Amino acid sequence: MNFTFRCPGCGYSTDKPTPDWKCPVCGRPLNIVSEKIPKRKSLMGEGNTPSVGVKRKGRKIFFKLEYLNPSGSFKDRGTAFTVNYFNVKKNCSSYIEDSSGNTGVSTAMYAAAMGKKAFIFSPKTIAESKAKLLSLLGATLKITETREEAYQEAVKMAREETDACYIGHMVNPVFNLGMSFIADEVIRDDGPGFTDVILPLASGTLLLGIYQGFLRLAEKNGQIPKLWAVQPTQVKYLRGKVKVVRDAEGPSDLADALVVKSPARLDEIVEAINRSGGGALIVNDDDMRRGVKALYSMGFIVEPSSAVVWAALEHLEKEELIGNKVLVPLTGSGLKYIGQIKL
Repeated sequence: MNFTFRCPGCGYSTDKPTPDWKCPVCGRPLNIVSEKIPKRKSLMGEGNTPSVGVKRKGRKIFFKLEYLNPSGSFKDRGTAFTVNYFNVKKNCSSYIEDSSGNTGVSTAMYAAAMGKKAFIFSPKTIAESKAKLLSLLGATLKITETREEAYQEAVKMAREETDACYIGHMVNPVFNLGMSFIADEVIRDDGPGFTDVILPLASGTLLLGIYQGFLRLAEKNGQIPKLWAVQPTQVKYLRGKVKVVRDAEGPSDLADALVVKSPARLDEIVEAINRSGGGALIVNDDDMRRGVKALYSMGFIVEPSSAVVWAALEHLEKEELIGNKVLVPLTGSGLKYIGQIKL
């Protein structure tokens, strides 16, 4: 698993990324520029999740059940790909990650499977159930005041502990590459011709990974689908940077997995959305409650942060902004929230 890493800002290039996955010259996150894409090596059965096709208003909507990954979220794809990279390149004494919940649980699960320690930095908004899972998996959880502080503390530890390995999904291009195989799977399983993707947006790993995958497969799919990013009212960092086709006010406390307010790859996220011809939609707690009810009624057991896509789908259908073949990843498991969701 050999990659060339390059800074999109100053052009710095290396085959050995820094501990924090950033350019040592200008500080921007590094990207992978290697032409050869390695095959995935499954560690715990991650990936190849089912997709369920549903006909709605003359369209085919494909719900990709990412919450059926081993730790209950799509993040297992990027974590596993990164762990495989480290297994080849470095003997890690432990894994470090900053996360609002799902990536932390994923990191802790793979650390346990690999016989490694896990140090997870999370904001105080982390769901109680996810904090409990981290404890059960043997991880050391360090709570911070904000999501941004969690990132800063994780990076600090990664720079100081030279034998440790930073998963770093906010900045790690290997993580994003692992996410990109979602595009391969849906084209393989459901055929080409996807016109749109509707997905939750926080750190941008899912959006950038799917965009990367469809760029790689543009000829096979026939086009690059429009990317519709859904954000809760508490974040809204896309406003003024992409076209916002649906706005909302009010609280969005249910979206505890979507709390990143300043992603490291913001410029890349904005470029991907704008180049695809898509846009952003903003939702609140009422939207999420309605989304959870609707998705559960269809048999999809998702967490509230995953349910942000429902209000977006309804709006895009109503305004005739989407084509006839739409991908909707359902990202996190509602089983982590049993006893906590109040509708």
